[in-house]
Amino acid sequence: MELQGKVHQIFETETKGEKNFKTKRIIIDRTTEYQGVRRENYTEVQFSAANVEIVENLQLKPGDVLKCNFDINGRFYPKNGETKYFQTVTAWNPTVISRS
Repeated sequence: MELQGKVHQIFETETKGEKNFKTKRIIIDRTTEYQGVRRENYTEVQFSAANVEIVENLQLKPGDVLKCNFDINGRFYPKNGETKYFQTVTAWNPTVISRS
């Protein structure tokens, strides 16, 4: 699948675990207007491994228009008698469409 929108926020690269696995989160503004009604839509995508270096080399800034491919990964775990669910939007193949 493909996603495109304006870069809203860029988080610092995070390093996790003993193997120093790198991730980078970016918030993409995909807000639209339909029949005069504004529908805000901010999507967090996460780049990992080799894609972190690609994103860093793009030198993104808020307002840049970014296109990328993505997968939605969901997991669950039991906690205190409840089952918790969460999803991650894992992105790859980032391309800058325009600069701000």
